[in-house]
Amino acid sequence: MFTGANSPAVLLPVEIRRTAGAPSATVNELERRLSGYIEVPVDAEVESLDLEMDIGCVWDPDEVGSIIDAYATLENSEELKERTIDILEHARRDLRSHALVRAQSAGKILGFVVIKRGIEYISSRSGTPDCIRMVHDVLAAAESEGGVLQEIIGACGILILSDVFNLHQGAGAIGNDLLESMGELEEIEPGLKMLSTESVRVECHVRGSAGSQDEVVRAFSGIIESYSGHLGDFEDADGTAGPAYVVGPFVPGNWFEDDGIERGQDSHEDLRRREILRSASLIAYSDIRRLKSEDNFMPLPGLRIPELVAEHASPDILDVASLALDPEIPHPATVFGNGAADVRRAQVRISHVGNRAFSLCAGLRRTLSLALDAGYMAPLLLDIQVCHVLGVRHTSLNERLGEVIMSQVVSDLQSLASSLTSFDGQIQIRIRVPNFVLRSVRKVVTGDWEAARVAVSAFETNHTVLEPVIEAADLWPDQGEPYSPTMLFQPMPVEIDVQSIDLYDFMEGYCSDVLDGGEVAIEKLEVLRYKKEGPQWLDLDDIESFRCVEPFLFLRGWVNGVPIPAVVSSLTLRGEEIENLSIADLIKDFVYTLASSEDGWTSVAPIPQAISDLTAAAHRLFKRSEIHVAPLNLVALRSQDSFMIFGDERSDEDKEIIVRCAHLDEYGALGADQIFLGPKSTEFIVAVHNDLRVGTVYGVERVLALFLTRRANELLEVAGPEASCSILYLSRLYVRAGLAPEGTDLTALALSEDLIRDLEKGLEYKIDRGLLGRLIKAAEGNFVRCREGAPIYMIVATIADAYERFLHELSIEPIPNAA
Repeated sequence: MFTGANSPAVLLPVEIRRTAGAPSATVNELERRLSGYIEVPVDAEVESLDLEMDIGCVWDPDEVGSIIDAYATLENSEELKERTIDILEHARRDLRSHALVRAQSAGKILGFVVIKRGIEYISSRSGTPDCIRMVHDVLAAAESEGGVLQEIIGACGILILSDVFNLHQGAGAIGNDLLESMGELEEIEPGLKMLSTESVRVECHVRGSAGSQDEVVRAFSGIIESYSGHLGDFEDADGTAGPAYVVGPFVPGNWFEDDGIERGQDSHEDLRRREILRSASLIAYSDIRRLKSEDNFMPLPGLRIPELVAEHASPDILDVASLALDPEIPHPATVFGNGAADVRRAQVRISHVGNRAFSLCAGLRRTLSLALDAGYMAPLLLDIQVCHVLGVRHTSLNERLGEVIMSQVVSDLQSLASSLTSFDGQIQIRIRVPNFVLRSVRKVVTGDWEAARVAVSAFETNHTVLEPVIEAADLWPDQGEPYSPTMLFQPMPVEIDVQSIDLYDFMEGYCSDVLDGGEVAIEKLEVLRYKKEGPQWLDLDDIESFRCVEPFLFLRGWVNGVPIPAVVSSLTLRGEEIENLSIADLIKDFVYTLASSEDGWTSVAPIPQAISDLTAAAHRLFKRSEIHVAPLNLVALRSQDSFMIFGDERSDEDKEIIVRCAHLDEYGALGADQIFLGPKSTEFIVAVHNDLRVGTVYGVERVLALFLTRRANELLEVAGPEASCSILYLSRLYVRAGLAPEGTDLTALALSEDLIRDLEKGLEYKIDRGLLGRLIKAAEGNFVRCREGAPIYMIVATIADAYERFLHELSIEPIPNAA
């Protein structure tokens, strides 16, 4: 062990760990120089949002003594108390390497966490870093009141991030030094290992000395995960870091034990097993998540076929990956489930850079188990199993999967060997894969094993790495719930002709926008249609035009081997907004919708009777008005998520879509030049559900009343629940009276039980029905005049006038509209 050049006590010490024997003078000097760039301050800040609690780091040995005295009074087992006090005493003697974060209130100690902070420079034979490690070892944690520990953990987040950030910057400076001095150093010692194109690797390890610290370790791991996932690769373009990248978190090996392991009593052997597994350190999920290729934004190229790239398959990547595969494959979330919280599991996507349809997604699971023989590891078994496979099954893809597994094996062996230097014994690798990839994986593992042993040998001290065992194992059952698809739309009332060239024109503009402008060359354009064999992606190069009764089409355009999804209205050739939708969900919904038609989407469907009833009622009430009522599922994709669409809320282009869909049964697909839009005051343009639902209520009256209520609210410029329910009451009364048989008594309608019940529910007090009847009787002249049919603006004015009278007599104070 050698302590690096940053000797001032204001900085964390750097331990230089060599994987070879005594270094040459050149290597020794290089280690000193490079480690001097690492400057992680000892005095780190913590911050808490709890204003009633003082949380901070303790740097005074006397204050540590006070904490020891306070802790000694807590009711804990004597064994735990003795161990924790020993840790606190040790921390008091070395506050440079130990952070003691305590919480107190009114001078009373409420809890604390002891963290040992260390930096390890893992030196190669040439003196350049194989990696640099930031280690946070949680030694002890205690609280006197429930919830205090959570506050301390949250406050420590800044300390953890500060350490990683400062080390990241130092590693970047090392990378810049090596790049600038490469020629000079090669002259000093030919063959000296220089910085690779992957830059300096920074590993973040979080350890816990006992099971009671798992809560703290898990929280710190989540903090590091957020950094490595979002900031771990930033470069010196913004002046913050050089060629360095962060991977992690590395967590204790006992987190990788299999489920259902029976843990023995506290015998000597059981204690030894727990000690070894807790000392072992493995990266959470998989190493491929944070590896970098020469191009920061490209997945990792393959060894045998560089064009077969591999990448960590996050839920978002799995979602997009489903677009490139057969539309009837299972939903990724159904297959892989939600293993985000399980550090043992990871998903990887392998695909060809020139054709992402040639791809597969695989789920891996890594577990550790340990057999002991007189205290020696006999062996420590690392099991890597392929649990799920989704996509194309091909020998070259299977071999690339084998390369991914070998990369993980090398990473894990290096981590295990270096973290278990205090323990002797054997390390065994077991790889279990399904039969259809067994031959390919065995070929890769046996072919690459010698190179892997060389890569690991520099990290080995007193361990024997046994030859890997490769076995066949069945795939796991699906881990997630079956996806419940949604019916997206119904057939249109007419069949239209769609030209492929028009879809190409749309897709070129759409892809150009998605790819931030510029000319786009679409290599292939496909549409999802239903055939007797089932839903299929059909190449539009093979189809000049096709007949269509679907209001929406799902397109897949290929640009540089990458599929880009789009949903377009078959009537207007206008793209739908799908940016915030799950692509896998959308595919399953389209497949379900297309498969729902027994005749393969060749028959039209008439406009629903409820839509016709609403149209007729609107014509009866609204004279000299533009009336256009369309089924919502012809206007909007995923209409079940929509309330209803009023045209006066939308642009003229959106209004035109509603108008076209409103008259398909009468005139077919109207052209834009056939559509007339009058002034807003004369428009009743609406797209509604086939059952005319308005929230939890249904019917013609509800839709028309809501429309009039909105217009009256705008005219009166009032808001608030009392105003809204009063105007809605008057609007419903007007509609009910206008659609009632001639001679119906208006006062009797006004006192209808359902109207009164809803009004009182909104006002939250009982109405004097006699007074209400007299108020309505006073307004009857205007209501009767308009009941024979009137322009929309006149009806709205009538409702507004009645509302003003209503307010005055019932002393309801309106709330001015803030807008």
